[in-house]
Amino acid sequence: MNIVFSFASLLLVGGLSGAGDTASLLGVGTGSRMLSRRALMGTVVLGTVVGALVGSARVPGVFEAFAPIESPFEMLLICLISFLGIFPLLRAGCPMTTVQVVVASFAGLRLGKMGLTAVSSIPLIFAWVLSPLLAALMAIVLYKILALLIKVFHVNIFKLDRIIRGGIFTALFVGSALMAANVLPCFGAMVFPLAGASFSFWYGLPLQLVGAVGLVLGISLQGRSVALSNSEDLFNFSFAPLMAFAALLAFCAVGWLFTFSAFGMDGIGVPLATCQVLMGATLGLSLLYPRLCPSGRICFGMLVCWIGVPFLAFWLSWAIALIR
Repeated sequence: MNIVFSFASLLLVGGLSGAGDTASLLGVGTGSRMLSRRALMGTVVLGTVVGALVGSARVPGVFEAFAPIESPFEMLLICLISFLGIFPLLRAGCPMTTVQVVVASFAGLRLGKMGLTAVSSIPLIFAWVLSPLLAALMAIVLYKILALLIKVFHVNIFKLDRIIRGGIFTALFVGSALMAANVLPCFGAMVFPLAGASFSFWYGLPLQLVGAVGLVLGISLQGRSVALSNSEDLFNFSFAPLMAFAALLAFCAVGWLFTFSAFGMDGIGVPLATCQVLMGATLGLSLLYPRLCPSGRICFGMLVCWIGVPFLAFWLSWAIALIR
């Protein structure tokens, strides 16, 4: 029964992540207006599956770094709080990062049960603040490099069109794979004991694949409408597709740094906020091309949601843990 419950939980949180995080990647590709929606969707799905397979090797390491869920009640509480906090905002078109709400709920439970010694989220918070800033800087540098190369090699407009299309296709595939390899091990590691799994690649693999199915379902059922909304309001690169390519390249670079390099926490990586990294890259590029910058009202609303929902999830979980 615990195995079924853990897989169902992974499907739910994976679906929420697909409708929020993966949809943001799809939104950048859609906003470029360079590829058909069917091609973009197929690229994201294929990248997600590949990332789930690659990320299986990270599950044991993430398990040892983050304390796992101890009971079905805890997993149910985290799933319920995440769903109630994220789904209404996704329906409204606001891109939300599932991993932040899940980690905040989990930290609140640990604080209520064990006190401050059980909560160590400072490296995560630091990474969530640093990664969008790093993405903004990288996006600017990468765009300048791409523009310089185009000028130096005198690339004509027809060849440039093919290069940008191929670049966006490749970067979207790699970005989707990195996103899946980054966040899915965190979800899988949390339910390891519920699934009766031991610390090995082969027990992490089914958890990863179930999470990948959740991601694909999330992007298919809800994420496409979120991506379409984001492509109009947040990632409208239709007049600057080269900047969409630079933004995706910046996300790939930041995703690799925080997932597979020693830059991640203890060498096992940090779960990233995909929406915020992509937004950081977009805002960085808007310094070069102000038309890219979303309205102040939209930016303020997203900032309130990105801070407020994890904050409320943390304290609600803490209160429930105390009462229980």
